[in-house]
Amino acid sequence: MSRGYLTDYLQVFPFWLADIGPLNTLSLPVLTPVFGFSQVSAPEVTLEIETFKEGNWMFDRKVVKSGSVSPITLSRGVTLFESDFSNWAKAALFGDTSQFSSVIPALNVGGPTYRRNLMLIHFFQRTTSDPPKGGEPGKPTVAGDAERAALLGVGVGASDALAGLALGGLLFGLTRGLNSLLGTPFEFAARIPARAYILYGCIPSRYKAGSDFDATAGDMSIQELELQVEMFEQISLV
Repeated sequence: MSRGYLTDYLQVFPFWLADIGPLNTLSLPVLTPVFGFSQVSAPEVTLEIETFKEGNWMFDRKVVKSGSVSPITLSRGVTLFESDFSNWAKAALFGDTSQFSSVIPALNVGGPTYRRNLMLIHFFQRTTSDPPKGGEPGKPTVAGDAERAALLGVGVGASDALAGLALGGLLFGLTRGLNSLLGTPFEFAARIPARAYILYGCIPSRYKAGSDFDATAGDMSIQELELQVEMFEQISLV
């Protein structure tokens, strides 16, 4: 018996990371969305526990003192026309974003600050499917905007249904617009988002320009950028 979307386990490959930080007029995103990523490590929060003795109680009491988010590593293949990781790292080092533009010198990359807010969207593996015809497997179809917005709206509860619909419409409108503008890099715009993570106050802490050089290897060169995240919020269906 097949299972529906909401009870299926999430696959790890359909995801999208975008810069949603405050932008100056005519500024560029700190991460060019057309290049994508080969891998992004998942957010992880660690809670710091404080232990103390209370009166003559025989066991220790434990309370949550604070929380911290582990570093996140972005990975992508090295190409000729992409310098996002390098530009962001240099902007953080010099404390200035205005001089790092890969398109037009007058535009600054990322906006007024190198400290960015990012959104990581995790999509379902598939969309709805047509019924099989003539013994052929069903083909994926595009779910409607209202259906997808309603699915995302489930997670915010009945009292916030309108907010959920608005957020769902915003996410789908953004991905759909990019799909129309840039074409094939955003074919996932037809997918339904399962979860979204808003990563606040991201700053780069380590940049590796590519894989180590090896004259006998035939592997793709992978560059890495490690980010420090102040906090993150999870938006999901439950």
